[in-house]
Amino acid sequence: MRGPDRTAVAGAGMWRVRPHRSLLVRMLAASVLIAVCSVAATAWLAARTTAHAIRQEQGQVLTDDTTVYDTLVGYAATHPGWDGVDRTVRDLAQRTGRRITLTTQDRARTLARSGSAATLPARESAVVDPLHVDAGLDRHATDDRIDSRAVGPYRLTAPERRQLGGEVTKILGCLRDSGLAARIDHQASGRPYVVIGGGNLFASKGSQLCEVPRLEKPTPTERKAFAQLGALAPDCLGRHGLREVAIGSDFAAVSTSATAQPCVDSARREQLATYVAAPALLFITDPPDGPTRTVFALSPANTARVAGAAGLVLLLTVSVTVLVGTQLVRPLRALAAAALHPTAEGQLRVPVTTHDEIGYLAAAFNDLTERRSLMEEPRKAMVSDVAHELHTPLSNIRSWLETGQDGIAVPDQAFMNSLLAEALQLQHIIDDLQDLAAADAGALRLHPEPLYVRDLLDHVAGAHRLGRTPPVSAWASPPREIPR
Repeated sequence: MRGPDRTAVAGAGMWRVRPHRSLLVRMLAASVLIAVCSVAATAWLAARTTAHAIRQEQGQVLTDDTTVYDTLVGYAATHPGWDGVDRTVRDLAQRTGRRITLTTQDRARTLARSGSAATLPARESAVVDPLHVDAGLDRHATDDRIDSRAVGPYRLTAPERRQLGGEVTKILGCLRDSGLAARIDHQASGRPYVVIGGGNLFASKGSQLCEVPRLEKPTPTERKAFAQLGALAPDCLGRHGLREVAIGSDFAAVSTSATAQPCVDSARREQLATYVAAPALLFITDPPDGPTRTVFALSPANTARVAGAAGLVLLLTVSVTVLVGTQLVRPLRALAAAALHPTAEGQLRVPVTTHDEIGYLAAAFNDLTERRSLMEEPRKAMVSDVAHELHTPLSNIRSWLETGQDGIAVPDQAFMNSLLAEALQLQHIIDDLQDLAAADAGALRLHPEPLYVRDLLDHVAGAHRLGRTPPVSAWASPPREIPR
């Protein structure tokens, strides 16, 4: 890959980085990406958890209110008045955590309440009337909106329940012997009936085989109550131009007129009015001094959502960090390996793969390595030259000393002058090396002195004259002040 373009900056060998390739910009972008993902995940999680918790709370409130309403309607359907309902209201308030108040329809008198007295809302939560129930809140509501628990004069006596109980037990045994699954259930009046499984065809056959229809025969108590109901209906039927109609066991009017059933329902309400409690207003509110409902409680589902979102954000953070960190560390490791493990030819070259600050650092390292290689050749040549210059006088001194030791040369004045000349040559080379070292360190001090050109030429000619050693005075150099 081609290395980054380099631009000189006002006398300094610096590198200019394009903004979109800058390491700082990339790190900032990665941080912003992580922050945005974290904020988005947190906002999404908060919205989902809040909405789910609100739905749960609303559902729980509706369930509690339905329970309160259904329980109080059941109490009104089975009691002729509201005396003794205080205990039921307190139990409901403790179980649901709601404030319950029950008043008369004109709000003149409080029938029951949980907690201390408080200002009632402008509108009631519901009207508790077992003869006109809310079908959406009362699971015991019938088609005529009368609570099925309001039986009044239709409640069977104990002997009648025992007689019907014996008959239904025999029928249940017959059905089971026929291979049909069946069970016994009871109406609010105490009348037992058989529930047959296995489909309509099998239920019909089993019902005929075991004489199940005989259980539908009215008891004396029911016949008396139906007779009373029939006596209350003619007035309404007469106003609509109808004669007396037959009433089935399910209180359905056997008539082709659509106005017959409303008359039967009205007569039934009139018949049951003395057996149920009077209508009352129900107020359900949150207690001001009671325990606050925890809307945002961490249920197991909410905890799982929080853990899942946190794990997703953590995974994203770790992935982005590892990706960015790997891209940053890889070229740095290559630089460290090249610096710590040079080859025989010198330092390794680092491949430049990015156009950011690290890429420019790698290019600068390669340039430094190149300049070092270029400087290494003159250094090696200089070392070779210095070794050659030192080898010549040392060889001469060794030769003179060996001839003197062997007795070939006489150690006279000329002999001593030759040795001194070679020693001065060595000293001159060493002084030159010290001058070079001082110059590299910036500590060399020069003292200019006048010199005759003829003397300099004589010195050079004498140094290069074949077979002639320069005089000692020619090799001697003036003293120099060079700091050590």
